Amino acid sequence: FAAVLLVLLIACLNVATLLLARTAERGREFALRRCLGASATHLARLLIAETLVLAVPGAFGGLACAYGLQRQLIWLRPAYLSRLDHMDLHMPVLVAATIGMTVTVALCTSLPLWYALRGRQRDRLLRPSLTMLTIGEIAVGLALLVAATVVTRDLVERLPKDQFDWRDKLTIRLTLPADRYATREERVTFLQQAAERLRALPGVTAVAEASITPFDRYMLGAFVSSSTSRDTGLVRAP
Repeated sequence: FAAVLLVLLIACLNVATLLLARTAERGREFALRRCLGASATHLARLLIAETLVLAVPGAFGGLACAYGLQRQLIWLRPAYLSRLDHMDLHMPVLVAATIGMTVTVALCTSLPLWYALRGRQRDRLLRPSLTMLTIGEIAVGLALLVAATVVTRDLVERLPKDQFDWRDKLTIRLTLPADRYATREERVTFLQQAAERLRALPGVTAVAEASITPFDRYMLGAFVSSSTSRDTGLVRAP
């Protein structure tokens, strides 16, 4: 989420720089409007309207892309994602998009308006303003790059060093009859006895039971515990 905010800030700085440069080219127009009696409010309305012409299609385009990619993800139905049928653009998403568009319009309008109201001083303020915006955009971009590098390196370090060896391993899925094993204690007792009998078999080096095994398609949101008291009958025996 922080990375998304940084990308949004970079986009705002980029658009603000372009709008400021465009405002500089319209210096005579704004000076003429001021001479004819236009107030700061009139100029603010003008710049806000021009920015909305850019921001509103951008916001609707972003929502359309989000909806299209969401439909595509549901159509692909990857096995490692659950509750795909519940994915939708809910009201909080639309509210967040509206707030983001409002903040973007405010950020992209403030600098051009400030420049338009400076009068004779605006030419001297143009170059430092553009320089500050460019430096700010580069700084945020470097911060985003550093954050992405740190997260990627941390993810790589958390990956297992050795490749998982699936050979000589056996997974057995059990469904215990509900009439015979009605309580949790009965199911746990059966699993413990089965594990002890499997360990006694020749060639068996380790036995474990679990509710959800690694690499199972239903393991999203599950956790791994060292306890042998599991509710369901999954026995994994090498």
